[in-house]
Amino acid sequence: MLIKLKLNPVAELDMRVQHFVDALYVSNTGIGREGGLALLDQLIVAGQNLINSEWEKIKQEAKFGDLRDSWRMKAARFIESQKGY
Repeated sequence: MLIKLKLNPVAELDMRVQHFVDALYVSNTGIGREGGLALLDQLIVAGQNLINSEWEKIKQEAKFGDLRDSWRMKAARFIESQKGY
């Protein structure tokens, strides 16, 4: 259950991972082998989405610096929005 300690309890992707971990390890009575494998597949996809989200955030930080600095994020969004013009 160590994975649950590292998740953000209010972030959507983190909550999805936590839901599947709970379903697999806490309340898994009566789901059977096929149900367990399906939940495991869903956990893997949710974990991949979470990791991808973190990776995209890291790439943005590498480009624009600290994302908590609001003017940098505004500038980054403006630049991205202008690429099609």
